[in-house]
Amino acid sequence: MNEKERFDACVKVAEFWIGRHDARRDYEWKVSLGFWGVLVAAIHYSNETSKLFPSSTCLTILSLVLVFLFFLLIWLFPLWKRNHMDRGQGFHYIDQGQQILTDSKHLIAPADRAKIKSSGTFRKFIFEWSMVFHAGTILALLVVLWRTIAKD
Repeated sequence: MNEKERFDACVKVAEFWIGRHDARRDYEWKVSLGFWGVLVAAIHYSNETSKLFPSSTCLTILSLVLVFLFFLLIWLFPLWKRNHMDRGQGFHYIDQGQQILTDSKHLIAPADRAKIKSSGTFRKFIFEWSMVFHAGTILALLVVLWRTIAKD
């Protein structure tokens, strides 16, 4: 392969990984918006919604906390980890393409998936802006739902 072919290959591989990331991110936001819509409807129809929850305040709060933890740990965190891997691999191949531009003899190195995976920590997940927004929105909606149910 000549320099141009290797560069084009890097760009195509990077586009593939970034495209997977973007498609999954779109799906993540659509499902999240749908779930938020369900919560807004539950708030709006709080008289009917309150019949679905236990009469005990502690059990209601526990139910809402479990919904929050499910959303955060079962829905968002696995998606974020997969997006982190795809984004990391995409950036790796962008870097490889840039190195080919500066050094025509550069050989393309495969992405170190283990290193990318190990850099995707729960701490980074918690502090990423979109995850903070997701978590904050659902938390706010669950608090409003609890308050409307508690009034009834």
